[in-house]
Amino acid sequence: MPRKDEQRRQDGLHRVQIGLTGLAGVILLVGLANIIIDKARLDERSVPPPVVPTVSADNGNAVSPREPLAELGVTPSAEQSGQVVPDLQPDPALNKPMDHDPQ
Repeated sequence: MPRKDEQRRQDGLHRVQIGLTGLAGVILLVGLANIIIDKARLDERSVPPPVVPTVSADNGNAVSPREPLAELGVTPSAEQSGQVVPDLQPDPALNKPMDHDPQ
């Protein structure tokens, strides 16, 4: 009988140790999460808010709000009269052989 009492006492002590270790682990995880969240809040306050470009009414290149793709720059706006670039002429030196030194 004394052996069973000693075994029962050791099992109880072992369960208490495991419970306290688990409780300490949870407290450490909650503390770590709190530190990370506080750091993220500090970083969020230090970053300025994003700047949204405004379109003035007197700007000749103003994009109509009805053209969302033109606002993003995906397609040209109907109101924009961009300059037309003339076709470029190829360099005349390209017709000469380039495998020897020019003279």
